[in-house]
Amino acid sequence: MNLRANVTFQAGNFARLEAVIVPRIIAAVDQVTELVLGVSQQLVPVDTGELVSSGGRETQWKGTRVTGTVSYSAHHASFVEFGTGIIGSGTYPYELPREGVPYTGSWIYDYKRQNWQGFYARPYLRPALDQSQGSITNFFKF
Repeated sequence: MNLRANVTFQAGNFARLEAVIVPRIIAAVDQVTELVLGVSQQLVPVDTGELVSSGGRETQWKGTRVTGTVSYSAHHASFVEFGTGIIGSGTYPYELPREGVPYTGSWIYDYKRQNWQGFYARPYLRPALDQSQGSITNFFKF
């Protein structure tokens, strides 16, 4: 399961703007992804180094859209970001079912019978985006 943060720009009449604006927008989106990745790698908890080394960034231009993505591909990336189990239930973006065995995203566990409490979230990607917010807008001032 990958965890991603995206930034996107889409223009209405892209043909006239392409020669001048597109290279600047691509450069700005690229700088934003570099900034957010750098900040997130300072915040990511390091145990074995697998999570921090799985971080990466990409900038794509398709049609009229420039998209920058910062992602962590380690299998436990979202578990660290959002927490797990009963302890983490207030920190991830979905509700635990009140009955039955919860299926949440790509994982299943029976917290009622296994007595597994889980662990708290240790967010790194969203806080990196939040901390970078002031600088991000500066990259787009042409």
